[in-house]
Amino acid sequence: MNVTLSRRGAVRFVCFSLAFVLTLTGLAMQYRIKSLKQQRILENQLMQTMSNLTLYAGNVRSDLEKIQYVNTAPMLSTLSSKLWREASFAKEALDQLPLAQNNMTNTNKLLSQIGDYCVSLSKKFNEGQPLTEEERNNLRLLCEYCDKMIAEIAAFQNELQTGSINYEMIRSDVRSTMNDDTDSVSVAEGFAEFEEGFASYPTLIYDGPFSDHILTQTPRALIGKSDVLQEEAMKTAQSAFTKDVSLSASGMEFSRMPSWCFEGDGIYVTVTQWGGYLCTMSNDRIPEHRAIDAEQAVSQAQSYLESLGYKDMKLSYYEITGNLLTANFAAVQDGVILYPDLIKVGVALDNGEILSLDARGYLMNHTDRAATLSPTLTREAAQACVSDVLTVKKANLCVIPSDGLTEDLCWEFSCEASDGTQVLVYVNAHTGVEEQLLILLISENGQLTV
Repeated sequence: MNVTLSRRGAVRFVCFSLAFVLTLTGLAMQYRIKSLKQQRILENQLMQTMSNLTLYAGNVRSDLEKIQYVNTAPMLSTLSSKLWREASFAKEALDQLPLAQNNMTNTNKLLSQIGDYCVSLSKKFNEGQPLTEEERNNLRLLCEYCDKMIAEIAAFQNELQTGSINYEMIRSDVRSTMNDDTDSVSVAEGFAEFEEGFASYPTLIYDGPFSDHILTQTPRALIGKSDVLQEEAMKTAQSAFTKDVSLSASGMEFSRMPSWCFEGDGIYVTVTQWGGYLCTMSNDRIPEHRAIDAEQAVSQAQSYLESLGYKDMKLSYYEITGNLLTANFAAVQDGVILYPDLIKVGVALDNGEILSLDARGYLMNHTDRAATLSPTLTREAAQACVSDVLTVKKANLCVIPSDGLTEDLCWEFSCEASDGTQVLVYVNAHTGVEEQLLILLISENGQLTV
């Protein structure tokens, strides 16, 4: 018997079939989207883990180098305790990576031994036994191992960022490695080189000396200042630019430094509610070439600060990234450098335009310190506390933040090690305690401290 469909039935059949196909396609697409979303989440988590590992490994390396130049037991104890914690954090980050753990045994061992070794040196130093030349050589060797480890991390991180590898590829390669699939070249094999050698640069702190001071106190520069209205704050925001810009109010930033917020074409500005001070300014324009040098850019930044009313500011350091120079300026009072009172200025190297300003450090910390700027120790007495493996080049008084929310008046000694390494040593101007030690790295792209 022949079965024929009416025209309406045929249309209905086609519609149902099409709906079925579309439903299956939709479900497949939903599954694909969900799968891709999950993979992106895992890749983001992996990138965060890699960033943490880079940070902790860099901190370990930095502390290792600082310990070579320590000359007092309290400073060595502080650095070794910090290093031990950073090494532990690095191990935790390493354990979170989706890698065959049998390839990472020696790396974990290295991180453990670095922390334990420095703690043992600290205990020995506290007992009155100074670091021997052999121990300093061991520290230098450990620095080299850390350099190499950081390079491998950086290379792996770069492959993730460029998309050369992704989370699923890593998992697949690790499974092949664990199954001893000799025909498969594992992405994780790069980490096996940890066991043989590593090479690269340390993670640097790009904000200059002491600029990471905790921003959790009441802004000193704003104490007692009156509230300003949004209209008045708008005028201050517009004064941040040397040319006319169109800005519109975008709300209020509620924090320990409440600020009025304004936006324009690629521009964002904040002005403090208390006192109406320009707090931050950013312009997302990307300079495409260089037409002025670092000296000219720093001069532009200095002039810009003076136009805003900041007269007594000293260049602390600068850094060039791409075609943008970021200069850090610290306030100066009675010849004493006030490192917590920091302002950062970004200058385009194509035309000298000011592209960013961050005055939060200054506004948070600036106050009259006249009563606290007289040292108990002379320069000569404080210099006697500097390690004899360093040659002092110059000295000046400065204020630095302590580990808490207090400050210390210190003698800052710019020194040089026998291998040419530039070292900054900060000796308490009242007690003679070695409060801080920084390694100064100088290149064509600026001065960096670790």
